Amino acid sequence: MHHKSMQYFNGSIIVFRGTGGDVVISNNTIKNAFNAIRWRGKVGGYDSNVEIYGNNISQVRDNDFEPETYTYNLYIYHNFSHNIHRTLSVDHVNGGYIYYYGNVITTDNDPWTIKVCTSFWKIYGSPGRNLEYPLYLFNNSFYGCAYAYKTDVGESIQTKHFNNAYYFSLDNGWIVNKWDSTDVFDYDISNKKWPENFVKHNQEKHGKIADIKYIDPSNRNLKLQKDSPGIDAGKVMSFPELDWTQTYSGKAPDVGAYENGNLVEGPAFRFRIPPGVSLSYKEKPRIVRYKIDGEDLLLYFSDKINDSTIDRSKIKVYQDNVNIPVESVSVTNDSYEI
Repeated sequence: MHHKSMQYFNGSIIVFRGTGGDVVISNNTIKNAFNAIRWRGKVGGYDSNVEIYGNNISQVRDNDFEPETYTYNLYIYHNFSHNIHRTLSVDHVNGGYIYYYGNVITTDNDPWTIKVCTSFWKIYGSPGRNLEYPLYLFNNSFYGCAYAYKTDVGESIQTKHFNNAYYFSLDNGWIVNKWDSTDVFDYDISNKKWPENFVKHNQEKHGKIADIKYIDPSNRNLKLQKDSPGIDAGKVMSFPELDWTQTYSGKAPDVGAYENGNLVEGPAFRFRIPPGVSLSYKEKPRIVRYKIDGEDLLLYFSDKINDSTIDRSKIKVYQDNVNIPVESVSVTNDSYEI
């Protein structure tokens, strides 16, 4: 149920409103819900610095991710969503810097899903309720009976949409009723033709209308076949504000959620305070990602590390329960990495 006499069923498994510090929601399974994760922040810095990743969400009557009112510095990545009415709804939201990448979204073709799962994503806007900073929607894979649906924009939405793969399994496709001059769509692949507004506004200059050739989409395997037109066909993404440029194998990034068979790597989370906002919360640097490169262990932190607090003798590294000597320590990338 949704509104009117049954509106009290319009709830979520996880709701937060007005948080002052980091929010991290990861590695959960959510099934059979109205909404999965939804928040309605207070304008002015609350509900900032949110990470949602590694979740498996299915059979949701409304949205699995729904920011409302305000959000800032939001990362949604590496989630698997199945049979969702609308997987991402940006609902009359101020703020921005939303990074939505490496997600796999699928639907079945049974009668319930065809009736309920109407669109892969939708953006709502209205005067005074629009993003001030971009929504980056890149390197995601979509398969199923839903539409790719973008409409109801207000003054400024700032959707930056690159390297996404779409396969529409029924007689559906793109619906883009309105257009905003801040939007950019390119390097995407779709098996259905682009909407009139894409053609009219000179979008998808490098995009392709083709079968992306997923390995086994009916079983939710959206990795690319070896002869997929999405291989080496993407744009190299780069976010200077995060000191991040996309890595890839081959001549260019692959289109879709996978790079060389693995979920794409996006920017590591960095804590950021919204412009003009004073938060009482003080972020303590936490490890948000690690990588092993030969004999180097790379640690990525949510905030800057104070070089003077690092004592090599107190850093312990273990492999297979064996203590490995730390030969040297260096702080790099503007003090966000060790």
